[in-house]
Amino acid sequence: MPQFDVLIVGAGISGLAAARKLTRAFKKVLILEAADRAGGRIADLREPGFPQPVMLGAEFIHGKLPLTMALLQEAGIHYYPVDGKSVRMFKGKEQRKEEDDWSLVMEKLKSLKEDISLSEFLNRYIGGEKYEGLRESVLNFAKGFDAADPDDASSLSLSKEWQQEEGEQYRIEGGYGRLIDFMEGECLLYGAEIYYGETVKKVSWRPGFAEVITSSGNCYSAEKIIITVPVGVLKMEVTEPGAIEFNPPLPERIALIRSIGFGSVIKAVLYFEGAFWEAKTGTDTGFIFSDEAFPTWWTQYPLSHPVLTGWLGGPDAESYRNATEDELLEMALHSLSRIFDMERAELKKSLLAFKISNWAANPFANGAYTYPTVSVPQPSEVLAAPVADTIYFAGEAAYQGIYGGTVEAALASTLGLLSGSEELEITSSNS
Repeated sequence: MPQFDVLIVGAGISGLAAARKLTRAFKKVLILEAADRAGGRIADLREPGFPQPVMLGAEFIHGKLPLTMALLQEAGIHYYPVDGKSVRMFKGKEQRKEEDDWSLVMEKLKSLKEDISLSEFLNRYIGGEKYEGLRESVLNFAKGFDAADPDDASSLSLSKEWQQEEGEQYRIEGGYGRLIDFMEGECLLYGAEIYYGETVKKVSWRPGFAEVITSSGNCYSAEKIIITVPVGVLKMEVTEPGAIEFNPPLPERIALIRSIGFGSVIKAVLYFEGAFWEAKTGTDTGFIFSDEAFPTWWTQYPLSHPVLTGWLGGPDAESYRNATEDELLEMALHSLSRIFDMERAELKKSLLAFKISNWAANPFANGAYTYPTVSVPQPSEVLAAPVADTIYFAGEAAYQGIYGGTVEAALASTLGLLSGSEELEITSSNS
């Protein structure tokens, strides 16, 4: 007889949401988490020397997102709009860049009859020297915001996403980590068990039964299993550390999963003695854009903490998968020195603390978040269907909609899975 009704692999927001809903329905649930904390790609750390939690993963709410907002309200957690102007800087001076003609890009995207990669689309329809700057702007946006590789990113899928009007951005008071703490507490309150430091190595299954073996040699079983790990983990070869082996194998499913786009992101969070940038950008600056190695930076405005966060996404971030933390710090400081026309030694002297997250190098993630490719324009179609009503996949990659790659996507995927399967139709005597 299985030990549990449901095993959940991964204690990110998706795994916690599934456990919370199932335990409220009186199911016996075990979450197995490879890391020593909950949250997954929500990674708010309380680091010595920093004036606030260090947000190494998800940080913003991208619009009035219903599930995220409702959960925050239930938890009594406040959020506030991300205000402040955006500036483009080079050598200490603000650049007045002409507005790119994105309307032309969107017009051409809407007229596409067949899917092609973003790179091919730009070369075919936005060609010529006249549009060189526009092409660069589109490529940088796809790499930075969507963490996408333009050489395989789906033009049709990106078009649908980009057609949505960008809503107001928000931050959570104290960070997403507060929401994780709330969800973890709810799961434990309703009787879920959560084991940390348990990396699932093998899933053996037959219809109505799943058994896992962890890296520590422990064995757990249940009627059903929900896999909520990042796609980057599912894309791994079974010989790689952190990979999950299925027995019997799922060759067709895994082959499709390996075709899903999964982008890389590097974040550099730097805490300085003072907000030196305000002398050149003003005190009300929110975002700083550049053409440097770390091209995008943001402040904590309207908060006054002298913290800058650098962002590098897409294949450029992937190319630094094996870089050391010191190398990435030097790259971040070099970027800032060029952006603000300051000596790197001066910046380093005023640096009080720093933390860098390289999601491609994280063995429990192997990347940041999904993006649509030409071969798999809808990742959810690959992941949403259960295997023999026994193995289920959930998380941001299994979501279909306009909020791809977000916390909202992870919540929607998970809650949609459970509401659509009558709590997974658990029938064991443990219920």
